[in-house]
Amino acid sequence: MKTLRGLLANTGLYTCAALAAALALLFGVNVLGDRALRNARVDLTENGLYTLSDGSRELLRSLAEPVTLRLFLSRSLATRLPGINAYASRVEELLEEFRRESNGGVRLEVIDPEPFSEAEDQALAYGLEGVPLGDAEGVFYFGLAASGPADEEEIIPFFSGARENFLEYDLSRLIFQVSAARETRVGLLTTLPMDGSGPEVQFTGGGRPWVILEQIEQFFQVESIAPDAARIPDGIDVLMVVHPSNLEPPALYAIDQFVLGGGKAMIFVDPYAEGDRATLFGGGALPAGHAFDDLLRAWGLRLRPGAVAADINLASRVQAQVQGRNVVVDYPVWMTVTPGQFDREDAITAELGDVLMATAGVLESVEASGLVVSPLATTTDSATTVDPALLGPAGDPVALLRNYRADGERLMLAARVSGAAQSAYAGRPARAGSGAEPPDRDAEGPDSHAHRAQSSGPVHVIVVADTDLLRDRFWVGTQRILGSTLWIPTAANATLVINALENLAGGPSLIGIRSRGSHARPFTLLEDVRRAAEIEFRQKEQELLNELDAAEARLAELQRREANGEGLILSDEQARELERFRQRKVHIRKELREVRRSLREDLEGIQSWVKFVNIGLMPLLVGCGGLLFGMRRMAARSR
Repeated sequence: MKTLRGLLANTGLYTCAALAAALALLFGVNVLGDRALRNARVDLTENGLYTLSDGSRELLRSLAEPVTLRLFLSRSLATRLPGINAYASRVEELLEEFRRESNGGVRLEVIDPEPFSEAEDQALAYGLEGVPLGDAEGVFYFGLAASGPADEEEIIPFFSGARENFLEYDLSRLIFQVSAARETRVGLLTTLPMDGSGPEVQFTGGGRPWVILEQIEQFFQVESIAPDAARIPDGIDVLMVVHPSNLEPPALYAIDQFVLGGGKAMIFVDPYAEGDRATLFGGGALPAGHAFDDLLRAWGLRLRPGAVAADINLASRVQAQVQGRNVVVDYPVWMTVTPGQFDREDAITAELGDVLMATAGVLESVEASGLVVSPLATTTDSATTVDPALLGPAGDPVALLRNYRADGERLMLAARVSGAAQSAYAGRPARAGSGAEPPDRDAEGPDSHAHRAQSSGPVHVIVVADTDLLRDRFWVGTQRILGSTLWIPTAANATLVINALENLAGGPSLIGIRSRGSHARPFTLLEDVRRAAEIEFRQKEQELLNELDAAEARLAELQRREANGEGLILSDEQARELERFRQRKVHIRKELREVRRSLREDLEGIQSWVKFVNIGLMPLLVGCGGLLFGMRRMAARSR
């Protein structure tokens, strides 16, 4: 007995010692891990939400001087908004990842702007937008202010959940903007009177710059390039070419070499440019075999010759004359391209509104080794093509609509080209009338650059098969207020152009960042089950509503006849029918309430069951497995 007591005492002592050692070990491992593994990261999210892309890392490594990021977040108010609170955590953690990867290039400050504090005054001074919560607790702030070495400042007024998929892109763009040493230069090469000058303005309307050009100049430094230029000037960050219908071979060659040398370009081509004077006289289309086709083909694209895109699903309503009278008809060659037709994974088009494209062309991919063509905008599958000869002042919109036949394919209206490209030229072409082709390198003059047969790195080109989307009449309206003319956008045409130029100006670091997905992980199975159940109940609900409408109509008819004296004394059969409809109406309304209550109860039951399976069942199974394992060990010891 004494031996047994001693054994039990020793066993209890050993158990207490083991527990104490386990606790000490647990505490020690946590302290050691917190210090030794502070910078260790394992991102187990499906879309790598907390892992920076190569483009962001490249941008952070290229920072010559530090950039300061100030996150203004009302922490106490965020806890009251579960959805916002989770998103705020992700924003803060991603900013911390930017700071860590920059090796001192990014300084991060997290500021809680409490009501009536200096921090709130600072947030207001930056122009951040606070959201009143409708009570006495103040305003909720959730924005970011960035400042660079040259005192450049940019802000994100409020982190919207709608931009969550592009959170990394927005942060990288902000850092790029404040770290840039100079303003982005856009070279504009066009044969259209975008600046309001030239003899064409008397035919196309004008005398003043196009509004789209004024919008571009608000964001970038624009430098005009002559259509006969033999070389793109140094320092141009993005080249914007609009309707290259009459460019000389040296200018085309200059565009080719600029792109191959790492320059970014946005090209607007059009088979029927309504803003071109030549179009008014039947010659505005880019003819088949046009010299610019060679450039497009070198970039993996082709403008389908003699074809204008038309889509009845995207058609705009226009006025036309039929037999001397005005009628309003759908005009399928003037397409309002809706958000569903844009690439939602590309930062340029992810959140675009409607864009009006008029008599646009059709882009087609051609086989080109090393190049990737990504459609940015397409038609629906109810599209077709129209001969440009059927358009213009002599065209008949009604006949166009009457003869419309869908081809059942989606037509590409805009595309992004990236990858390794080859030159469209074997060497520098000669100027018109100058005789033989000059050598690849001259000793003097502005053309003294070696010929590039292939790109020095990945090319980045955006091609849009329309120029009319730039014209004022297709995307802005006017309003006179106090003697001044205000330009009011009616479509997102300018947003598309500004987004594209800004994206290209950011270089590969921004171009390579695409949609990364959302941190929210809803129960997709629950949504599918809920949708199926709702469809079933909605069908029953609609049947009851139809029956209720019929009963109410019949009841109203009987009551009207009674009120008009048509049946002042109702027959017994009519009285019974009237009462029957009244009772049926009450019964149907009761059934509707039952159907809606059943739908709500069924959905709540399904939701509870799916949540239990996803959240509670797995821990329960693990616990049962551990219990069974322990019982087996106890049984083994007993044996």
